[in-house]
Amino acid sequence: MSRSGKDMGKRVKTARGRTASSTRWLERQLNDPYVKQAKAEGYRSRAAYKLIELDDKFGLLKGVSRVVDLGLEAELDGPPDLVLSDMAANTVGHKQTDHLRTMGLVEAGAWFATENLAPGGAYVAKVLAGGTDADLLALLKKHFRTVKHAKPPASRKGSSEWYVIAQGFKGRG
Repeated sequence: MSRSGKDMGKRVKTARGRTASSTRWLERQLNDPYVKQAKAEGYRSRAAYKLIELDDKFGLLKGVSRVVDLGLEAELDGPPDLVLSDMAANTVGHKQTDHLRTMGLVEAGAWFATENLAPGGAYVAKVLAGGTDADLLALLKKHFRTVKHAKPPASRKGSSEWYVIAQGFKGRG
């Protein structure tokens, strides 16, 4: 507590070998209410709340029996109803490069979705500010009935991440 009585959060000392940006990230993690809630409720990370909030808004899990979360390995006994991608490329600190690398993952996920989804299925992916590029948007609009962008409340305010939500897969052909 500060002298004013306000909770100032945990402060992290800069350790030898830790960069200033690593110290800031660690400080954000230690003071993040979603991180604390995730730990208390047994979730692996704060990303669970982003997905819960997107599901509340878009009904992504309604009637879904198979989900592919890209970045995890799983075997399916049929086409998935939902393909999720919360992946982001490792950042190098150059905004345009970071955006292009992450969008490459989003595009690869979109192609996976169009090759594997069951009719009526959905594709949800994290994108960085700058949105989806024209080619990706054209691909999604060609194969899905609706394509929208959303920023769930659990996404940090200063983060450039958004999500693209493509629903109503039309099928291959």
